[in-house]
Amino acid sequence: MKALVFKRYGGPDRVTFADVARPVPKPDEILVQVHAAGLNPVDNKIREGKMKPSSGFSYQPRWAAI
Repeated sequence: MKALVFKRYGGPDRVTFADVARPVPKPDEILVQVHAAGLNPVDNKIREGKMKPSSGFSYQPRWAAI
């Protein structure tokens, strides 16, 4: 699947599309199909290095999806 990722801190030019493995849901989770996604202020602060991602780098924004 395709995902937005940033592998280094910096400006908007650090955000790229990449092929990533499809997540496998745990027994108490579901997998949803996303039709649209966006970056929110938390994602931008992580990209700028003002906040630390909980999962380390490379970071995939996952807060805003439709």
